[in-house]
Amino acid sequence: MADSDSEYEPEYEPEEVVVIDPDSSDTSDTSSSPPPLLLSVMTLVPPPLEYMSKLHDDHLEVSSRVVWAGSLLLVNNILRTPALLEQVASSNKKVLELGAGTGIVGLSLAKKNACKLICFTDGDEEALMLLKENASMNKVDISANAVSGVPPAYLWGDDDERISALEEWSRNHWSDGWGVDDKFGFDSILAGDVLYKEGLPELFFGSVNRLLTMNGVLMLCHVPRAEVTHERVEAAATAANLDFEEVPPLSLPKTAKMEDAVRAKIYRITKIKK
Repeated sequence: MADSDSEYEPEYEPEEVVVIDPDSSDTSDTSSSPPPLLLSVMTLVPPPLEYMSKLHDDHLEVSSRVVWAGSLLLVNNILRTPALLEQVASSNKKVLELGAGTGIVGLSLAKKNACKLICFTDGDEEALMLLKENASMNKVDISANAVSGVPPAYLWGDDDERISALEEWSRNHWSDGWGVDDKFGFDSILAGDVLYKEGLPELFFGSVNRLLTMNGVLMLCHVPRAEVTHERVEAAATAANLDFEEVPPLSLPKTAKMEDAVRAKIYRITKIKK
């Protein structure tokens, strides 16, 4: 560590994350037990409290550089529920992860060869660097025309310039992802534990409205944090002309000691057809 907190630079270390364990098929929601899935990811070593306080004062964050309960719970549910996996991440689906962070959701799907393409997005440049390192550690190809891809930082909201930049990058990265005349959009959007402070729900659903196809599905796992309650998220979804229903969450792998998971809800969200 540096001599003072003002000079402190975040440190990272590899973490073994059990996404699916051999004993995870103990519910009636699944017809068969999926094989175990273990990922290695680089995560943030908890910084000093003084450093975290300074980040808060400077409106900076490192939240996207750790594995959160909602992300693990979301992908665990998708992979252990065959009907849900087929609906949101089958071989013909174009999948977008918003607030990917360490990439635990998309990397898990990529390891299972579950999608046509997976676009990882995050607004934190450092998190994107870690995500690319995590892809390499888990032998997930993110080169041009590979199933997975990591575009430059994408910030949420109903913003033409940001959407256009993401579209241009995506069409270039996946030459056969969308036809010339195809409207840009994704069949599935996935997000785990990303709405952790006031103001984010509106920006998040602004992106969803622009990027989700009319018949597409958003799977969101939300853990209440700060003032962003479940009721707050549901109200923001309704205001964005989106319909939602709860998906009963399964248990996390026994090795995942994440108490936040008990407060989580998983939502299946779709556009309301006019």
